Amino acid sequence: MILISTGNALFDNILFMMLIFMIIVVIFLIIYFFIALKFFKKAFVPPKTFRKGKNSSKWAVYKDKILKNWELIEKLEKEDIYLVGYKNKKIHATFIKSNTGSKKVIIFSHGWKNSGLNDYACAGMHYHENGYNVLVVDHYAHGESMGKYISFGSFDSYNMKLWIDFINQKFNNDSQIYLHGLSMGATIVTKLANEKLENVRGIIADSAYMDANELLEYFVRKQVKFLPSVVSFFLRLLAKIFARVNIKKCHTKSALVASRYPILFLHGDKDDFVPTKNALKSYELCTSKKEIIIFDNAEHIVSCLMHEEKYKNAIIEFIEKN
Repeated sequence: MILISTGNALFDNILFMMLIFMIIVVIFLIIYFFIALKFFKKAFVPPKTFRKGKNSSKWAVYKDKILKNWELIEKLEKEDIYLVGYKNKKIHATFIKSNTGSKKVIIFSHGWKNSGLNDYACAGMHYHENGYNVLVVDHYAHGESMGKYISFGSFDSYNMKLWIDFINQKFNNDSQIYLHGLSMGATIVTKLANEKLENVRGIIADSAYMDANELLEYFVRKQVKFLPSVVSFFLRLLAKIFARVNIKKCHTKSALVASRYPILFLHGDKDDFVPTKNALKSYELCTSKKEIIIFDNAEHIVSCLMHEEKYKNAIIEFIEKN
């Protein structure tokens, strides 16, 4: 390192201290950038494969139930549907036809880093058992749908409208459509609450986050104790550059305050992944007909299995009366 002297010892010391400070700041920013990159890969890069069942410990007690549901799903008569979605990417869904001739159709919207049928095996089995038609969607970069990065709902709400149009065409505009989402999938369907959607009768939002930016900041703060806002800034920047996602626009607030449809909010009171306050705030903001059920001792999206009968009764009752 070459230091140029000004001939003034005091001034030289000040310059030296400023140089050291700048080096420390640059090192600090580089370290935080790579921390943000790690968060980005965790949050936005989808898994290479979508295995049956759930891997985390909280699901272990329900493993046999989920695998049994998968066996039942595999025996059902299903139709694979492919459309051209956002950014001209191929998107996929599985259609399960009613065996009763029902005109009711559930469009099932899965959660983060999962596939449609995987989450359906946990929370959606009651639908075809009750004689409803079901369209199980794979979101952008999930399951059999194309895409490089997870959009946290930025692209998926557009694709969901394509699926609604598909159902309307399939049923010659003679159906009653209900949107049921889990976690990220619940946020995706809630984002549509203020839009005019042909034949949509209601929305079921299980464990939805209200604001993706706030949620990601929450995750960052849990792991980064000193200046987490710097990591959050880099994370938003990486999302814009690589995923083409403006994470600050991934929220449901504007949809909730102008909602057109009845919404059933479901959440577990022990959810530390998407904190329960998201459901409470969403319910408060919602201006349409609304209901909320908070399930005791339930972690993130396990209410459907931990309180299976109560969950089933709630969603079926909501559909039948709306």
